[in-house]
Amino acid sequence: MMVRRETALAIGGLDTGFRKYFEDVDYCLRVAAAGWKVMFNGDTSVIHCEQRASKNLLSRDAWLHLQSSLRFLKKWGFKPLKKVAHQRAQAPSRVTPAVTTAQEMQKAA
Repeated sequence: MMVRRETALAIGGLDTGFRKYFEDVDYCLRVAAAGWKVMFNGDTSVIHCEQRASKNLLSRDAWLHLQSSLRFLKKWGFKPLKKVAHQRAQAPSRVTPAVTTAQEMQKAA
């Protein structure tokens, strides 16, 4: 995840209340709600070669995952984009044009 310094200073860091998973999604929703543009590059991928520790439903990891799920639902509800749209309408616009090519990225740097 790449974040502008201005955004990070305004939004703050990841919500440490999320014990396992959801902290990145929460951060992106907070960024969008504050009026910044969130972009996703679908050409990238991550291969996780380790075992998923929370797949055992009675494990500590599964419990932490459940706690994070409930925290996310309490914070954002079942329709988080609707809540983001409402908060965004109240926030000043901070959207800048998207940089899409390597040349444009170099010019912007």
